[in-house]
Amino acid sequence: MKKILIVSLALFSVSALAKENVPNPNITNVNSSRVAAGCSPATSQTDMDVNNVRATILGGGDMWWNLSDAQYEIPKGSGLNSLFSGALWIGGVDAGGQLKVAAMTYRQSGNDFWPGPLDVATASITSEECTAWDKHFKIDRADVEEYVARFGIDPTYTSDMIPSSITDWPAHGNGAQDHFLAPFFDANGNGFYEPYDGDYPDYNITGTNDLASLYGDQTLWWIFNDKG
Repeated sequence: MKKILIVSLALFSVSALAKENVPNPNITNVNSSRVAAGCSPATSQTDMDVNNVRATILGGGDMWWNLSDAQYEIPKGSGLNSLFSGALWIGGVDAGGQLKVAAMTYRQSGNDFWPGPLDVATASITSEECTAWDKHFKIDRADVEEYVARFGIDPTYTSDMIPSSITDWPAHGNGAQDHFLAPFFDANGNGFYEPYDGDYPDYNITGTNDLASLYGDQTLWWIFNDKG
């Protein structure tokens, strides 16, 4: 009984401390990058809610919380959360040997990621573009399967019945952004996303698209940068 009590107290202590991010007072040589485009922090959030899990994904590199409470619910609808939060950390060493890191914690010390794709020539982005891309694109494989099975084959499946998740799929960037963004199956191979001509998000629906890059029953796609 004593061992069980000690383990329980240890687990409680870990969970109580998990939310706080206390800066190390011994580190004095950290240089924080400036926001180049004046972009506002990402505000978008959506849920990955396939099968028996509901996990909130934010648009700024962090996930599984709503900026205050845990949002990784298993079983879905139970109100029980197995994780508090998580985030993407990316680091590397530049040509001068300087370590560069973009890493989100709990946003109390700022943001390292902002919405949107960069200009391919200048590696820049405007605050307006950041705002325009502050969103997720969510799609269910079942919708794409129905589209492939019926579009152009079933006369009762008209173009206005194509889900917006397919027609609004962000396959291409704007202006000087990369031409190819979200992956898609290009039915006629012309390099342009045309959902009214048989193109669709890049699942291997027919079993012949070996280069498909989307998997699973549900996909969330969004884009962010560390320059904004």
